[in-house]
Amino acid sequence: MLHNLYITFSVVFPFMAYLALGMLLRRCKVLDEHTSVKMNRFVALILFPFNLFNAIYQSDLGSMVRQPTVLYVTAGILLSISFLMLTVPRLEKDLARQGAMVHCGFRTNATLFALAVSEGIFGEDVPEVAVILVLAAVINNIVSVPLLEHYQRKVLAARGESAGKRTSIGALLLGWFKNPLLIGVIAGILWNLLGIPMPAPCAVTVKNIAACAIPIAFIMLGSRLNLQHLKANRKNVLEVTIYKLILLPAVAFVYPILAGWSPQNLVAMLVAFGTPTAIITYVTTGQYDCDGEMAGEIISVSTVFSMFTIFLWLFGLKQAGLI
Repeated sequence: MLHNLYITFSVVFPFMAYLALGMLLRRCKVLDEHTSVKMNRFVALILFPFNLFNAIYQSDLGSMVRQPTVLYVTAGILLSISFLMLTVPRLEKDLARQGAMVHCGFRTNATLFALAVSEGIFGEDVPEVAVILVLAAVINNIVSVPLLEHYQRKVLAARGESAGKRTSIGALLLGWFKNPLLIGVIAGILWNLLGIPMPAPCAVTVKNIAACAIPIAFIMLGSRLNLQHLKANRKNVLEVTIYKLILLPAVAFVYPILAGWSPQNLVAMLVAFGTPTAIITYVTTGQYDCDGEMAGEIISVSTVFSMFTIFLWLFGLKQAGLI
């Protein structure tokens, strides 16, 4: 038991340390709001695409696609969105808050956690977890825009305002292919399929840039955590956090455990369904006339609580001999 506690703590401790460092740097005024915004943009536009590219370009794509997690996670995310859209209106009548709760409830931070958890448990990246990283990036970016447009129209209609024309299919496709995360995924897949050799100095450079993504992203996230204005939205924030970090992974684990999935696939399920809300939801939710402030609170609370829930999920799986 003590050994499993130590291993599990070793996986989670770096996340906690990065977050604490970010909070300390903000308190010491080394990082301010302006710097954090700029650095988050740098992480999203440069570091994460390199991170995704590095995870894919020399992987065994055939092995990744054949993983049983592919269809399961895709169906699970879509079912989660449907469940949220049906249940959230029963919990919250304000349409702007509904949009924030649904968006934050399904959009996971797998990009931030996937490879870090994989390396912490298995000592290396594994295809089972890498495929979740790719799936999360693709599905999140494909679904988010039409979902948020749906709630934007409802919010504006309730105010008696017009939402204007719907985004065309062509504009949606163009927006998807201009997304830095999807560019990283597509570039990695094409490089892999074409079998382009990468010179050793370039490979080392790509790997080193990719390695910066997790520490810097967590430090920046820590610098922006803010729980001071939680009182007004406390009930909704806690409901979404409990759903994301406890209820959803509990349901998602049932079939894989009964089916005897491998430890790698079980960790992939935790990454897919048990990680906190992605920080990008704060910006995008507000852009579509939904409650961006509450989205920021959900990000903060779910991130802090995830340090404990991810620890407990990993420890429980370890104790049960499943990983």
